[in-house]
Amino acid sequence: MTSPVVTARPDWGLVETARVMHHGRLKHLPVVDGDGRLTGVVSRSDLLRPLLRDDEEIRREIVDDVLLGSLRLPAYAVRVAVAGGVVTLTGTAAVLIERAVQEV
Repeated sequence: MTSPVVTARPDWGLVETARVMHHGRLKHLPVVDGDGRLTGVVSRSDLLRPLLRDDEEIRREIVDDVLLGSLRLPAYAVRVAVAGGVVTLTGTAAVLIERAVQEV
């Protein structure tokens, strides 16, 4: 246990939490509210969970959230293939999407 105790805030994002854990070489990080009350504990595996998705889950997120949701493209405009976590976009709008992603 480190002293003083290193804690996280409930409003921290993934990156900030990971940095604190990495720099402090911590395996677990208590999360406390504004009054200093314990509200939870974050572990290293908690931080990895959002990154560990299978290919079909990644494909479904891109199609539903990005193409159909954000960009409002018709389903036939872009073909999405995911293999080993690598996304390949083909179709009439794929070039525009790839350029937009590269500019971010």
